[in-house]
Amino acid sequence: MLDWKAQEIGIAAGQSQDPALIADFLAGDPHMNFAIRAGLAPPEATAETHGDIRDMVKPISLGSNYGMSKYGAAAQSGKSLTWAATMLAVHRHAYPVFAQSQHDVSTQALFDERITSVFGWPLAVHAENETTHAV
Repeated sequence: MLDWKAQEIGIAAGQSQDPALIADFLAGDPHMNFAIRAGLAPPEATAETHGDIRDMVKPISLGSNYGMSKYGAAAQSGKSLTWAATMLAVHRHAYPVFAQSQHDVSTQALFDERITSVFGWPLAVHAENETTHAV
């Protein structure tokens, strides 16, 4: 049986080639490893010892892949908007190559007015209304 544990983070790490994100993914629990990088948990923390902290940052580590806003992060984590905005900034600081890669892809899509998935599926991108429509 295959276990797809943290596959989104593994894909993001591989595509962006962010060394810190790759290391945290390969170490086994990228959510806990982000909590440690963020200073929310000690280096020896595990899901068993600090599960509440891991659960609190999991929406940040997953949502960052999809452009989660501070509003979504606050709703998913049950924390304040200030905490959510701070944690999203901490994530960008912890994984700067990943953050730059996301920015580059978004900027290129806005410039080209389209983006294409790895499967060849095109999507029109319209900067003036920040919405997308299938091509």
